[in-house]
Amino acid sequence: MSILKKILQFRYRDQGLIVREVTIGDKNLFRKGILRLSPDSTFNRFHTHSITLNEHLLDYLTRVDQVSHVAIGVIDCMAAECPGIAVARYVRSKIEPDVAEVAVTIIDEYQGRGLSAVLLAGLSRYALENGVKRFRLFVQADRRKIRQKLLSLGGAVLRRNGSIIEIEVPAVPDISSMDASGWSRLFHSTLTDLKSKQLPLFMRMKSLPERKPRPAQSEAL
Repeated sequence: MSILKKILQFRYRDQGLIVREVTIGDKNLFRKGILRLSPDSTFNRFHTHSITLNEHLLDYLTRVDQVSHVAIGVIDCMAAECPGIAVARYVRSKIEPDVAEVAVTIIDEYQGRGLSAVLLAGLSRYALENGVKRFRLFVQADRRKIRQKLLSLGGAVLRRNGSIIEIEVPAVPDISSMDASGWSRLFHSTLTDLKSKQLPLFMRMKSLPERKPRPAQSEAL
């Protein structure tokens, strides 16, 4: 069982969220998930208001080696059809092998629940295994909360190009460089737990688990 699954179930109780590695068989999850993104979330991830869902893009998003191109995602097994609701990835730089570009995408209705901290910690665990020392992220300038979260991990602004800010974060931050926010504590506790485990950590499921029906609730409650 994935250690992240335990953490998510503990934090979100009965929501049935499962973290696992992305595989080539997840194209349909990506296809449906991208269509659920709001225009703002689409722009924040792809830096464009519209995205063409062609086979080339889906192949890129799902054909990963989990070494130089790492991708992990979250599925909600309490929702109909167990949809994909979040994904995080890093792609190693060919010029600077110890640097990787990171992107995190979360479906709008699941944002603000700490998933980004858990997913980023997962990427950090893979970075530790694969020799990646620095993460770089491109953030819209008006996303103040996202910038604050990254800076709370010891990140620094490298440059600004128009409305996009490039931030570099230690792939495995030192606790002394982190602030005491709840988001940072969740990141640190997740990474600490993962560092004590051997990879691979994430569930490689040939098929999604059967969704159990929720018990009927009394109308008096």
